[in-house]
Amino acid sequence: MLVNYVKNRLLEPKQGTGDTSAHSMHPQVIVPGLMLSGGGARNAYQIGVLKAIAEQQPVGASSPFKVISGTSAGAINAGGLAAGADNFKQAIDDLESVWGNLNIRNVYQPDHVSSMRAAAGTIWQLVRARDTADQPQSILNNQPLQRLLEKHIRFENFQKNIDAGYLNAVAFNTSSYTSGKSISYFMGNDDIQEWNVARRKGVRDTLTVDHLMGSSAIPMVFPAVRIKNDYQGDGALRQTSPLSPLLAMGANRLLIIGVSNSSTESETPNTIDRPYPSPGLIAGYLFESLFLESLDADLERLEHYNTLLRNVPGRHIQLDGSVIQPVDKLVITPSVDVREIVSRHMRKFPRSMKVVLRVLGAHKPEGRQISSYLLFESSFCQELIELGYSDGKAQMHAIDRLLTPATPPCTLATAV
Repeated sequence: MLVNYVKNRLLEPKQGTGDTSAHSMHPQVIVPGLMLSGGGARNAYQIGVLKAIAEQQPVGASSPFKVISGTSAGAINAGGLAAGADNFKQAIDDLESVWGNLNIRNVYQPDHVSSMRAAAGTIWQLVRARDTADQPQSILNNQPLQRLLEKHIRFENFQKNIDAGYLNAVAFNTSSYTSGKSISYFMGNDDIQEWNVARRKGVRDTLTVDHLMGSSAIPMVFPAVRIKNDYQGDGALRQTSPLSPLLAMGANRLLIIGVSNSSTESETPNTIDRPYPSPGLIAGYLFESLFLESLDADLERLEHYNTLLRNVPGRHIQLDGSVIQPVDKLVITPSVDVREIVSRHMRKFPRSMKVVLRVLGAHKPEGRQISSYLLFESSFCQELIELGYSDGKAQMHAIDRLLTPATPPCTLATAV
C-alpha cells in the first residue's frame, strides 16, 4: 500500500518505464530544492525571504538551491535565480532592483480598460463574436511584461549554469488548454527524465520568455501563449501537485515560499446577516483557490507520505532500485495579511483600474485579494520585500538546518 502511494501520488515515473525519477537518491546526498508559488504582485514577498538567505551566504557563492521550480509570477523569480545561479546574492540584488522599481505599466497596459465602457465592450464582444478569431483574448495587455523579462533575464545562462554545476535543474510550470494537463517545462542534468502521469507532464525544452509568459498568463486577465502548437495558461490553473516537479528533478529537501497565508482567513462565527458577496470578493476567492489551495493539499499529501515512511523499518524503502526516504520541507508564508498592506497602496492604481476595481467591489476590504495580485507598484512591492526579509530572518535557524548537509534528515519543523 505504501509503495503504491509513493508511486502514484509523489513520484513521477521515467518516460516509458516504471522506474522512479531522479529524486530518489542515496539518503546521504542532499539536494535542496526551491518552490516559488504564484501570486502576481504578491511575489515580491519571495525576494525578501531570499534576500535574508543571501545575506548568510559567502560573498560570490552560487545558489544554495540546486533545483528550482516556479509557477506564474513565481516562475519569473525562478528565471532570475536560474540565470544568476553562479552568484546567488547578485541574482537576488538584481531581482530586488526590478521589483523595487516596478510600476503597473511595466507589466500591463491599464489603458486597455480605461473605462467601464471599454470593459462592457469586451463583454459584448464575447457575446456577439461568431468565432474565436473575433473574441478578445484577455482583459489586459501584458506585452510590457514580455519586454521587461527579455531585458532582465539572461535565458542563455540557464544551460551555462547547469553545465558548470551551479544548478541541477529549473522548471517553469504552465497549464495546457489543449490537454488539460499541468506541464513542467524544464532544463537540467541529463539524468533527469521526462514524466507523464496523472495529469502531470514534464517536458525537457529550451526555456524562453514564452514559457514565462505562458506560466504567468492568468486566465481571462492575460492572454494565453502558444508553445509548440499548444496554448498555455497560468501554471497554477491545473497544478494539482505543485511539489512534484521538484521531486521529479531530484530535490529531497524543499523550501516552499508562498505568498498567501490561510491562517489569515476569518474565523468569525456566522451569527450576523451579511450582504451578498460582491464580484470582487468572489474573484478574490477564485484567485486564492488558484494560487493557494493546491499547495495546501500537496503539503498534506507530503506530510502523509513522510509519516508513512517514518513508520517503516529504517525510515526508507527500496523501490525499483532506488532509496525512497522522507522529504524534509520548510514553508514560509507572509506573517501578516497581505490585504492589510495593499489597502495602504490602493491609490497607486491608475484611474482606469480604480473604476473597474470599484465596480467589482475590490476596493473594499473583503475584495482586496484581487487588488493585491494586480498592484505591480514599487511602494507595495517594497513593503512586501521588507515583510519577506523579516519573515526570512525569523526562520533563519530552520533555513540553515534545511540547507546544511550534515543535518540528519527528518528533523526539521515546518513553519507555515
